Amino acid sequence: MNRNKKRAKDYSYKRDNSNYDVSRPEEKRSQFFTYSDKAFCKGVYFLHRQGKIVYVGMSTTNCMERVLRHYNEGFKDFDSFSVRRLESLSNMQISEHEIFLIKKHKPEYNVVHNK
Repeated sequence: MNRNKKRAKDYSYKRDNSNYDVSRPEEKRSQFFTYSDKAFCKGVYFLHRQGKIVYVGMSTTNCMERVLRHYNEGFKDFDSFSVRRLESLSNMQISEHEIFLIKKHKPEYNVVHNK
C-alpha cells in the first residue's frame, strides 16, 4: 500500500448555541456553527444528529454554503456536520463518491440512493 498517497481530509463542526439569538436571523451564518475556512471548498459533507450520520450531500463549489442552506430550510434535523474536501476530484468523481457513501451509511434523509 502506498503510504505517501494523499487522503481526503475530514473536518468536523459542532453547533454552538451559547450566543445564538433566534430573533436575529442574520446571525445564523456567523454564530450558529463554529467552523474554519476549510469548509469553504468542494467535496462531500455529512449532517450528524447525536453522532449518527443523517444526511450525505455534495457540493461542487462550497460545502459550507450547502450546509447553511440545509439549516436555514429547517427540513433536516442535525446538530453537527463534517466536510470531506475533495478538491482534486472531478465533479463526476465527487458525485460517485457521494453515492458510495450514501449506500455505505444509509442516512435517513437520503431516500433516493438509500436502498
